[in-house]
Amino acid sequence: MRARALLAFVVLALPAAADAQRLPMPRIRDRGPAAPAPLPPAARPVAHDRQYVRFAYTVESYPMVSWIDAPALGGGHDGFTTGGLGERLDLRLDERLSLTFDLTQSFLGGPAVTQTAELGVRLRPPHSGDRKWYPFLDARGGVLYLVELGVRSYDYVDPIVPVSYYDAALGFGGVAGTGVEYAVHPMLTLTTGASVFRASVQPLTSSGRTLDGGRVTALRYSIGVRFNPGRWSAPASLPQRSSQ
Repeated sequence: MRARALLAFVVLALPAAADAQRLPMPRIRDRGPAAPAPLPPAARPVAHDRQYVRFAYTVESYPMVSWIDAPALGGGHDGFTTGGLGERLDLRLDERLSLTFDLTQSFLGGPAVTQTAELGVRLRPPHSGDRKWYPFLDARGGVLYLVELGVRSYDYVDPIVPVSYYDAALGFGGVAGTGVEYAVHPMLTLTTGASVFRASVQPLTSSGRTLDGGRVTALRYSIGVRFNPGRWSAPASLPQRSSQ
């Protein structure tokens, strides 16, 4: 009897002991795919998103070749070709119109030296980043001074002694011109153009000759370089950094 009772106890106790040794397994719930992490904030615009803001003034230097018809000087020099230089200060009034001031001097290769001072305006298309060529029109008024230097082989006192003399003319006139600009850089522009200066002059002389007044016509062709200073600035639509 005792053996049967012990056997029955062992048979009933083994399954309970086995269940007691078993560790519970964690249950995994199906939550679906994980959501992507948010992207970091974008960096501020870099240098290529900045724009060039031009100052209102421009400085230009230009060599030029002129053909000058000056019958007022006499001496058989009714027309001659000469080379020279010019300087221009350009003050922008708005996107299309500028006030200009020119100083020119022609002194190479001709029998006379010509100097002018000219004040006027220039009309051209507004600057934009998607174009390179800018045609323009010029209209100016100014003063012209033309002097012929020479030496004659006689003198009123001693005809043998050669003396120097000059014959000059001074007057006012107008300039009309046209040309084109080519932007090679936000600060630098190449220019080329042609103009005509017609002035009504009165002779000034020290040679003792009586010269007739009249018109002087100068046809000029120039090639120049314009320098337009400015600064780089972020467009108004972009956020600005605080100065603090």
